[in-house]
Amino acid sequence: MESIRELFKIGVGPSSSHTMGPQRICEMAKIKFPEATNYNVTLYGSLALTGKGHLTDYIVEKTLEPLPVKIIWQMKALSKHPNGMKIEAFKDQNILGELVAYSVGGGSVMYENEVFEKPQAIY
Repeated sequence: MESIRELFKIGVGPSSSHTMGPQRICEMAKIKFPEATNYNVTLYGSLALTGKGHLTDYIVEKTLEPLPVKIIWQMKALSKHPNGMKIEAFKDQNILGELVAYSVGGGSVMYENEVFEKPQAIY
């Protein structure tokens, strides 16, 4: 069994995979690209298919505010997980870089070049 802190988390929306994970990914983008002036965020697979109803677009915009965000809905999933997203950071018209990550459940995140390891059971 996982720890209580892993099992019970409070977030926005009906699905932690669609809000807590994307929120954490957006927070990482803000750290990685502090000089950004705007973002393009592409939601893939399940994040795109159910994102409006599960408030994914809301949490992305809220986390990246006050900067402008363009959300792109891409129904096709990325290869590693159905809950993928790509954040492209811009300074004016120039791209600073991108961050590709996956919301793998319960608010946990896996970045493009990582191997996801499920948290160790402590009970």
